[in-house]
Amino acid sequence: PAATCLPMRVRKHILYLLLTAFAVAPAQAQAPQKKLDATLENLAKSKESEAELKKKLADTERELSDLRERAAGLAEKLQMSERRVTSEETKLESVTTELGAKQREFEARKADYSATVLSLLRMRGMPATALFSAQENTQELMRTASVLEKTNAAVAQKAARLREDMATLRKLRSNAATREASTRAEKTTLAREREALARELAARQKLQSKLSADVAREQQKAAALSRESKSLQELIGKLDADARQRNKATPAKKTAIRAFDGKKGSLRAPVAGNVLPRYGEPQGANGTYRGTVFKARAGATVVAPYDGEVVFTGPFRDYGNMVLIKHKNGYISLIAGIGKVSAALNQPAIRGEPIGTMPETGKLEAYVELRDSSAKPIDPGDWFANVGG
Repeated sequence: PAATCLPMRVRKHILYLLLTAFAVAPAQAQAPQKKLDATLENLAKSKESEAELKKKLADTERELSDLRERAAGLAEKLQMSERRVTSEETKLESVTTELGAKQREFEARKADYSATVLSLLRMRGMPATALFSAQENTQELMRTASVLEKTNAAVAQKAARLREDMATLRKLRSNAATREASTRAEKTTLAREREALARELAARQKLQSKLSADVAREQQKAAALSRESKSLQELIGKLDADARQRNKATPAKKTAIRAFDGKKGSLRAPVAGNVLPRYGEPQGANGTYRGTVFKARAGATVVAPYDGEVVFTGPFRDYGNMVLIKHKNGYISLIAGIGKVSAALNQPAIRGEPIGTMPETGKLEAYVELRDSSAKPIDPGDWFANVGG
């Protein structure tokens, strides 16, 4: 009743305000709900993206594992080819040396052989009656006949040796040609297998770069640790400390690595080549070798001795360019003298997987050390399988 006493203009204004309030209230009530719905949708998309990313990462790691296995298989074939090429080259060198010696011997006797041939030709052209044409007594005739008989026997012996030497030369030349062709064929196979391995390594590197965004930074850190360390044992200690700190900040993903302890006789030799100095043999005037030296071919493939994680790559003091692989149970293998490193830092490596190549020139020797959990060198002799002397 009081409202009816109000003027019409005021009543209209109050009605307008009431209608506006009722119209805005639902919209304001809906705003938080829309925001919540958008947040939930974004969260769902985020979870979906995370799941997709994890799947891609798992697929990449599986593909990388397959690549490692294939690369290890190719490296094994490649090292077998390197052994065959080295063997063929050794045989070719031997037969070429023998052929050269025989040719020099033949040249030295050439004048004697020429005289032998001329004597045979003269004797062949001499008629039998010529022996009796001269008016000589019987005793002189018998003496002449005896001399001719001995001369004929000596000439025949020389002629037989000439035939034998000619046959030997022909055989040696044939052997040399066969060995040369065989060596060329083995080298062609070797080149083809190196190309196949290079393609696999390029694919491996591409995948590893996806999994390791901070490769350059890690390499710079490893190089700094190398410069700061005065000994290999100190370097290993600093690498361990750095790995612990890195794992504390970002826990590393557990990689299935086979146990190393008790694997004597099962390690792969890093290169296809014979052993030179061994562990404990004298080195210089006052030292002894703390590892084993392998003779290698130029550009030969270098492989990981056993499963582990690559914890260092690069030059270090008088070791030169090297790779450190940390195995399970605390063991560490060191491979030095490498020309080009293909192993990725802080990445797994399996037994026989290629980690680099030897230089093309210079001192072609791969140096290997094996260290126990306290980083002290131990004799690796019994640990390697099928190592030649």
